[in-house]
Amino acid sequence: MQRCVRLFTLACLWMAAAGVGPRLQAAQTARLVLAPAPAGLLAETRDRPTVAPGPDQAAVVGRLSPQGFAIQAVEHLSLQGPDGAPIPFLVERGSLSGEWEIESLRIAFLLPADRAQPGTACRVVWGPDVTGRGQTVDAFRVDPEAVDRVLTFRVEAGPPAGEAESVATIEVRADSYADYYGLWYLLPIGTVFVLLTVRKIRARDRTA
Repeated sequence: MQRCVRLFTLACLWMAAAGVGPRLQAAQTARLVLAPAPAGLLAETRDRPTVAPGPDQAAVVGRLSPQGFAIQAVEHLSLQGPDGAPIPFLVERGSLSGEWEIESLRIAFLLPADRAQPGTACRVVWGPDVTGRGQTVDAFRVDPEAVDRVLTFRVEAGPPAGEAESVATIEVRADSYADYYGLWYLLPIGTVFVLLTVRKIRARDRTA
């Protein structure tokens, strides 16, 4: 019995050292590179537009669906401006799509006009521990007089070389043991079963 207890203890220590067990999904990032907006990107209205850049601002609107993108709620999405500071953004409720999680959506945000130039890059971060400044609206509509101050973006994966250390991101590493993490709990359960079986056999031998 003592030997079984020692084996169980060693197994638990090995699991702790190897990091076997459930792991939190790391935050992921993508770059949003600004680009000229195509005609008809937004519906136009003079009655309470939801995308309303000021005289010295530009609006950026586009669909976000990079590879591997999946969030449980809009709250797990964060947006960083060209300087890396978090900025508020809007999410179009009707654009949300995905079977079990949100895998695609349209966002809109405002930038100072002098920073909203084609080629400028912002950054989006998502993950279960991410908290953003997003708000949901029913639909994106822009005032006709502001259409010429609307841009879109293209999505590029991950931080580029040389910038990974200058932004607040979490590095995602490939793990060859990832397929086995779901079975981590079987080891202690199996060990307990073996201990109980040995104890029952010994008790039966004593009463024989």
